[in-house]
Amino acid sequence: MHNTKPSLLLLLSLLALLNPACSSRYGDSDLSERQVLTMTNPQLTISHTTPITWYSKLALHSATPPGDEAGEILTYIQDLITNSLRNKGFNLTEKPSESQYQLVALAMVGNNAANQKILELFKLFPGLAEKGGYQQGTLLVAIVDVDQKKAAWRGSVQMFVDPSLPKELRLERINGAVERLLQHLKPHA
Repeated sequence: MHNTKPSLLLLLSLLALLNPACSSRYGDSDLSERQVLTMTNPQLTISHTTPITWYSKLALHSATPPGDEAGEILTYIQDLITNSLRNKGFNLTEKPSESQYQLVALAMVGNNAANQKILELFKLFPGLAEKGGYQQGTLLVAIVDVDQKKAAWRGSVQMFVDPSLPKELRLERINGAVERLLQHLKPHA
């Protein structure tokens, strides 16, 4: 009978050496677990024929001055939301006068008094505020009934888009975040 302790010790040492090679070089947490919060108002229904328009361009609220690419990234996110909703069968139009519903969206990065106020107004408590996940980027989106001044649907998703990350990785994360946010949003029949 031979001694298995040296071979077990060698195997454990090898696993310990290989483990860092398996982790992300960007310190990613499991992005599939990013927090997504959505709320639907069952009294306000949106069908595939209901016109929806953007209230304004996607806004950025940042605790620090935005980088040079901020405008380009915001346009990318707004286009991604628009295309995703159209692919789901929503009727997005360019004519606000024909639309009872408007899309409102903003991206937040960092923690400051203005961002705290936005969270209060968006009424997605308690989950988002308790987690503090907006530190690395949060996207807030709502579909608002213009006449009733109520949200038919609203949601938020953590983005994890630190500006120090490569642009390709940030865009990949944005794609995944928008997909997760809008995953269950569908027009009523």
